[in-house]
Amino acid sequence: MANKKRIIGAAVAVIAVLALMFALLGGAIRSTLADSSAGDPERVHYYRNDITIDNFGPDVYAEAKAKVEAGEADSILDAIWHVDEKGNVTGIFRDRMYRDPALLGAIATDLLNREEIDGRLILGNRYDEFKNVEIGELADKLHQAFLLDYGFWDSTLANVLTYLKSGSVEVKELDGYTSSMYQLKDALLLNNGTYVPAVVVRNSDNAGGHAIVFNLGKAGVFKFRLECGFQPVDVHYWPVPPDTPPEDDTPPGEGEPELEPKDPDAGPQAQTGGKNPDYGGKNPQNENPDTTVQEQEPQSPTSYTPPKPPVDDASTGTQSGSQTVDRDNGKTETHGGTDYTVVTGDGQNHTDLGQVQADPPAVEQPVQDDGVNQGDILPPE
Repeated sequence: MANKKRIIGAAVAVIAVLALMFALLGGAIRSTLADSSAGDPERVHYYRNDITIDNFGPDVYAEAKAKVEAGEADSILDAIWHVDEKGNVTGIFRDRMYRDPALLGAIATDLLNREEIDGRLILGNRYDEFKNVEIGELADKLHQAFLLDYGFWDSTLANVLTYLKSGSVEVKELDGYTSSMYQLKDALLLNNGTYVPAVVVRNSDNAGGHAIVFNLGKAGVFKFRLECGFQPVDVHYWPVPPDTPPEDDTPPGEGEPELEPKDPDAGPQAQTGGKNPDYGGKNPQNENPDTTVQEQEPQSPTSYTPPKPPVDDASTGTQSGSQTVDRDNGKTETHGGTDYTVVTGDGQNHTDLGQVQADPPAVEQPVQDDGVNQGDILPPE
């Protein structure tokens, strides 16, 4: 009996030692994962850092289209979201959430803030840690928790995929959204002293584009904008901070081109050395006009005498009514040593037009009382 007690005691001691070892090992693993690059240096990738604007990453629609053209996918949707016969999800959406903890934090936040969704289906047994976190901090808190515990990252990703594939999915053109999440580069400080993207919300200028849309029935419709790297839109549960200007969601390469500022030193003026006053730009004559008052300014005359009117010589000549005829008719010109008298017009004298106007000839009366036609010519009644 004593030997049996000693065996049991030894077994208990061994179990206690093993439990302590596993506890220490687990603590060491969690400590190692506290450095976001220690768990898997090749896994963590912030797609926000691949672009220059505050969206979630490069254009997914363009990437999916390229895969279709290369024969790697059957359709845009197939390249982004594909569920095989065993229920496994593959595609760009899953791959980016697997590598980008900030993106998964935002997607999980979008799901957690729908009343019809039980948060435990998304975060599992760690739901209670985050249920009271303010909405403005939730995506970043989940992001940091994923970096500290890759197991939590993987389980949350699996739960998100499971929930999303429970409804219908399609790629649609976007219109009408007014709010969106954004990622600010180097705005979140980790415990290891590095800065990573932070997730915020802004009012949005609707610029169209495409979204992958999940319709989960009573839980609602979820839209993730493709041109902005799966940016969640229509996030009305997240109040926009006051005095926050709307963000422009115009996809790169669309909209009005941004003009470069005018260079005052460029153009013809610069090419002529700034000496040509006919061109704009920097020119001493243009920038420093001569404002010196002359010693004697020109003055207007005190009186004005108009020139005499031309003399009307229509009374001379043949009185043909033509100044050319009256001027030239009767003149003598010499040609080849012989004198000739100039005869202009028909050589006939005509009544002066002024006289004709003053004393017009009688107008012939209408035909009447001629033995054939009788009566007066009257207007019709």
